[in-house]
Amino acid sequence: RAVNLSPSDPNCHASLGRAKYHLEDYEGAVAAFREVLRLMGPKTHISALDAAYLGKASRALEIAAEHAVEEAVDPDGNEHSERHEVADLAAAKYRERAVKARPSDPARHVSLGRALYDIGDYDGAVAAYTEAMRLMGPGARLDPIDAANLASA
Repeated sequence: RAVNLSPSDPNCHASLGRAKYHLEDYEGAVAAFREVLRLMGPKTHISALDAAYLGKASRALEIAAEHAVEEAVDPDGNEHSERHEVADLAAAKYRERAVKARPSDPARHVSLGRALYDIGDYDGAVAAYTEAMRLMGPGARLDPIDAANLASA
């Protein structure tokens, strides 16, 4: 409702994004945070909290897409490790391009860290997670999965 009353207020869209995240409407959350970024312009930063919400919502969508692809490609549940390795490598390359497109976005560095960790590039994962935390600022924290990846890399 606040978005309808103040459609050009990025704070309203950020609140909507957080609410949609908690309702597990990850597509809606990502859309709301993209609108925050559009309204704020290319040279501004969203808060570390909102960046974390955006990263988590994006990751939830990625996981859902990965599950859908796995089910569609392999209905019998047979494992095709070569296909998964190629997909993981493609995901890492995609995330590297995303970081280059918006290097000041900590959520993109977190996503890259996850992808690099998944393909076994632990040094790259540590560098990406470290940069994400630097961009988030003092007191920044990673979610438990990313923190565990960083600790074990």
